[in-house]
Amino acid sequence: MRAFYSGRANRELAVIKWPNVGGPAGLRGVFAKFLAALDPAMFGDVSGTVRVAVGVSKGPQIEEWPIRELDRRWTPSCTPFEAKIDLQPTVVAHDGEIELVELAQEEWPMDMVPIVARGERWAIVGRPPEAEDESLLFADVGFDSYGGNHDVLTVWFRTKTDLWLAYGLDGEPTGPDQRANRELLISALQDIAARTGGRLELYELARSPVG
Repeated sequence: MRAFYSGRANRELAVIKWPNVGGPAGLRGVFAKFLAALDPAMFGDVSGTVRVAVGVSKGPQIEEWPIRELDRRWTPSCTPFEAKIDLQPTVVAHDGEIELVELAQEEWPMDMVPIVARGERWAIVGRPPEAEDESLLFADVGFDSYGGNHDVLTVWFRTKTDLWLAYGLDGEPTGPDQRANRELLISALQDIAARTGGRLELYELARSPVG
């Protein structure tokens, strides 16, 4: 499969929001539910970092922790405010390979995407060295504290490729593999929202293929 990549901007695929979660502890709890709802069969090994304001005697201190250490290091004085999550999504690639092409560099071919078999699909377990230092499918997380019970957790799903789009970065309809990947991702996000009580809104994933 051949797909376009552009380092100039993210493609906004979808967002899930959890409003009125109630304070730092509520934000932390909903975030834990979200992480638990990321199906390993679809999203693979989850990694990333979370930035936390830790209360100290001289005022809050900003620290960045690996997500896997959040449970161990969390205390009641902590307030999370942003995180970035790298995913290893499974995709359909009937020819068993994915080639990325940098659209911004006059369609300059990049190296092949590292993939491994996972069931009947392929798991993206890396990125070409020319790509940005992030997974090809990632999530940015915002912990918005408005006080009282009005805090909101927001997760944006983003990419710099058209691997999950009905229309490529060149504006043309994509092939059957990318359209199948779009349907798989939509279904997985709907499942996350249903299991956690989140509100899903599709952005670029909402663009349906023609015919």
